[in-house]
Amino acid sequence: MAPFRFRAAAALDLRHQTEERANRALGDAQAALERAERALEEARVALDATLASGASAVADPGLSIWYRNWITRQRHELQHRRAMVADRRAAVDAAVARLQAAHRDVRVLERLRDRLHSEWALAERRKEQKELDWLGSVRHALAADPHEEVR
Repeated sequence: MAPFRFRAAAALDLRHQTEERANRALGDAQAALERAERALEEARVALDATLASGASAVADPGLSIWYRNWITRQRHELQHRRAMVADRRAAVDAAVARLQAAHRDVRVLERLRDRLHSEWALAERRKEQKELDWLGSVRHALAADPHEEVR
């Protein structure tokens, strides 16, 4: 019996590698999203702490303006970090889409390989059955008339 050989095995290996790279890229994107979310939370906590400290109750008008500007800067930083989180979420979504496409491509070739292997196994079983049938008919012919010559 000849061994099964899948001709597109090299393409399947390449698609497995592509899927692994997409999986690593998704992990990196998720880690970046987590870092951005932590930075956003830190900025939010810092702004809340500033607002809770009562910086607006400062008697000096110059210092009061400075605090207002500082709070405005923190709010801008908060907006910037929210935008970063949105960008990171978009990157995660794109990485998920690439991973799904890579997985789909791998599964296509795996299904093809499985289908071809099933067809090969069926053909091998049929070939083996034909050989057994031939052997059985030869044995039957020899058992019926041991002196007769078999062709």
